[in-house]
Amino acid sequence: MRAALGLDVGTTSVKAIALSEDGRRVGQGSSRPLTMRSPEAGWAVQSSAELRQAIVECLGTTVSSLPEEFDIVSLAAAVQSGSLVTVASDGEPSEDFITWMDTRSTDLVDSWLRDGTSTTIREVSGWTVHPGQALSNAAWLRTHRPAEWAEVSRIASVDDMVVHWLTGRWATNPSNAAGTAMIDLATGQWNPSLTRLAGLEPKQLSDLVPSGTPIGQLSPRMAGELTMSDDVLVISGGHDQACTALALGVSEPGRALLAGGTAWVLTTVVAPSATTEVGPEMNVSFHVVPELRTASSYLGGMGACMEWWLEQMLGRGETRDVLDRFAVLDRSLAGVATTRTSPYFYPVRDRSATRPGAGVFLNERANTSDGDRARSIMEYAAFKVRTAIESLAADQRPTSLTMVGGATQSPGWANLVADVTGLMVAETAEQSLPALGAAALAGVGAGLYVDLNSAIKSFRTSHQARHPNPSSAELYRFRYQAHLEQEAQQ
Repeated sequence: MRAALGLDVGTTSVKAIALSEDGRRVGQGSSRPLTMRSPEAGWAVQSSAELRQAIVECLGTTVSSLPEEFDIVSLAAAVQSGSLVTVASDGEPSEDFITWMDTRSTDLVDSWLRDGTSTTIREVSGWTVHPGQALSNAAWLRTHRPAEWAEVSRIASVDDMVVHWLTGRWATNPSNAAGTAMIDLATGQWNPSLTRLAGLEPKQLSDLVPSGTPIGQLSPRMAGELTMSDDVLVISGGHDQACTALALGVSEPGRALLAGGTAWVLTTVVAPSATTEVGPEMNVSFHVVPELRTASSYLGGMGACMEWWLEQMLGRGETRDVLDRFAVLDRSLAGVATTRTSPYFYPVRDRSATRPGAGVFLNERANTSDGDRARSIMEYAAFKVRTAIESLAADQRPTSLTMVGGATQSPGWANLVADVTGLMVAETAEQSLPALGAAALAGVGAGLYVDLNSAIKSFRTSHQARHPNPSSAELYRFRYQAHLEQEAQQ
């Protein structure tokens, strides 16, 4: 029997899921955690060799977990976006790649914001330029490491590098390429003016292959390492957020995905004709679903804020796993109710000397509890979601949200988002959603499924619907307005 494999290449680890033709999960695997290093202040790099080994480890585990009657016929990858890989003339990637969390190019980005270059980048690519993008990091290398830059024959993202390891070809997909801020949103091709800004020509970037389209067969070298057939088709995958959206059926205008992990990101689906109406608060990209676009907004490190507060409650010297932390959170929230006079939370804006996620509480009283403070963080996150939604044109606003990530481990958070936004929130605790979306692309590309809709229906995920409480609407209208007024003063 045939199976398709989806690979989830994240910043912290690599995971995989194998799906049968009828949508059953017949195999899975994962790697050890990946190491993040900071050789200099503001730098955030990872080892290319370590990532390659993690992919081999994960795929090997997944293949060995398959029942004997199943054979992998295709695979695709869902990959984090933005990171920069430089490639030497011998075709080998750099020892380290610059991750999307790297901030070394901050001064350069600030200069682009001042001189108007950032406006051009946004108009052409659909992305607001920021440190950690391939465009800004490539320009930084060209300026600050000229000798090193002179040895670079091409650049790539992590997605391109993974595809190269699998097939020997340098190729990527539009949804991942968009994160470089060098693709033309109107044409779906590399934009010469943006690549020149980075000191590159389009020929120094990877081929653009639409998601769900075959790229090539597994290389003999990789097939040998994995004890897989080199007949396995490698299918063009997608950005991990877009693959997550696909797995959850967020694949038509009016639907939105709220990723509530360490960082919170709201991703909405828009038609290509409506992309010019998306405000500068959101980045416009390509969906893995043909003929659709996504508009995404980074809402901030809401999960990091909660982790910071949980550390305050637990004591900095203690070690607790994630489940323990959420159990502590749920206990602290028991019996806590928001009122007009409840405290408000705001992250510290100057975080240079503080722990990520640190913040302050306003409107505290003598009887303010730990649970009141925790709930104010949750409310702040819900307010940021509402602000992002209301920044959209009225006809682009979602009519429902699908929520994933660590925040789903505490049911109160989804309820609060529903109450504050007035939208139904479909909460799911499904794991490895990027890998599921990638497996759907792999299956369609190899003919296991007729189309993406039939693939998604075959492995439909479970959801818990959270509906807004009408009796809370007036309270949150009042508190949201007060939040906006206080935020303007911060």
